[in-house]
Amino acid sequence: MSEHSEQVRRLLDECVRLSEENAQLRAVLASHDLLPKPAVEVSQPVPEEAGVVTNSSPPEKKLALFRSLFRGREDVYAVRWEKGGMSGYSPAGIMD
Repeated sequence: MSEHSEQVRRLLDECVRLSEENAQLRAVLASHDLLPKPAVEVSQPVPEEAGVVTNSSPPEKKLALFRSLFRGREDVYAVRWEKGGMSGYSPAGIMD
């Protein structure tokens, strides 16, 4: 058996072991009524002005749909940072 095949076998065995451990821990949590409640999915309604949006829709309709799906805080903005070869964005503050 090649080294790669052996590593894959060990990883699959570890997945099985972890799945069994997970099931045991869930059973313990369930016996104490401590299992987390399933997340409730909240969907934002699509604004009526967006209507049915297709590839050939005008940009205004596409933007209205995009904004309805990806809502964020409009009172906060981000600044880009770079440090040690890494970069990203962080909240900067409240816009006036």
